Amino acid sequence: MANRNPDTSGLVSLADRTNNERTKIQSLGGVASGITRREKRKMRQILTEALLLPHEDGQSIKDAMAVALINRALKGDVRAFVTIMKFVGETPTELQQIATEDELNLSSWEF
Repeated sequence: MANRNPDTSGLVSLADRTNNERTKIQSLGGVASGITRREKRKMRQILTEALLLPHEDGQSIKDAMAVALINRALKGDVRAFVTIMKFVGETPTELQQIATEDELNLSSWEF
C-alpha cells in the first residue's frame, strides 16, 4: 500500500523548473501515457475476442457469463443484481442512497 504521507521535501514544482526541464518531463509523461493506452487497448481486444469463443454448451463465453450472472442474482446475490441493473441502465439514484431504519416508514409496509 502506498505511503499516505510521503516525504515531499526533495520535490521541485514544475513552475520552479526551466522550460527545457518542463518540456522533457512532460514529454516523458506523454510517452508513458501512450504506452499505457496501447496496453489497455490490447487487453480490451484480447478480452473482447475471448468473450466470443465458444463455451462448452455451444453458446459464447459472453452469453454463458450473462446467464451465470442472472442465476446468481436469482439466488439472492445483491451484487450480481446491481451489476445487471447498472449494465442495462436501470440504476435509479434512490437505490444508490442508503437509508437507515429511522428514515423508512415501516408502519406502512405489509409483512
